[in-house]
Amino acid sequence: MEFKNITYNDSGDRSVNHKNESLIETEVYKKQENKKYEDEKKLYSKEEVNEILKDSIENMLIKLEKVINEKYQCYNIQAVYNKAISNWNEVLCDIKYNKSFLTLKLSNDYICDSENKISSIYITLLSNGKGVFTECIQRIKQEYEFISRALAHLPVNETELYFKVCEESKIIDCIVAEVKKIIQKA
Repeated sequence: MEFKNITYNDSGDRSVNHKNESLIETEVYKKQENKKYEDEKKLYSKEEVNEILKDSIENMLIKLEKVINEKYQCYNIQAVYNKAISNWNEVLCDIKYNKSFLTLKLSNDYICDSENKISSIYITLLSNGKGVFTECIQRIKQEYEFISRALAHLPVNETELYFKVCEESKIIDCIVAEVKKIIQKA
């Protein structure tokens, strides 16, 4: 084995070089992570945000229809599902059994169709005209904001944003429970 004479300055320089390399690697890693995070950001127009929200609600209605059909296929339940939302004040679903009925409604905080003024959307379940529950879907959250009223930043998981306050499975479960109640009362 051959030993090389290393002076204090040589080892100090190597140590400094090693530290510099580590700092550079750390900075490169941070830049890569920041770029990765920046790449995950998405910009949407306000119209696109509205379409994403409408799609989420329409998909929930498709799931609801499937669940109702599977669980209550042997009952004479009449149901109409609105799977093409055109504004924020609509009936999403009507379910009738004998003389009882359930209505799932979509409304907004301004009771208007001016999408620029709406900040919250509400889904309300009515049983024979009486409110069972109302869930609020906040559209403007801290996760994103509109820039000059044209663009919005959304988190990667869009459904997480729209269903932060209300979970689609919770809504479906509540509706199924109400259908069960009206069947048992008949």
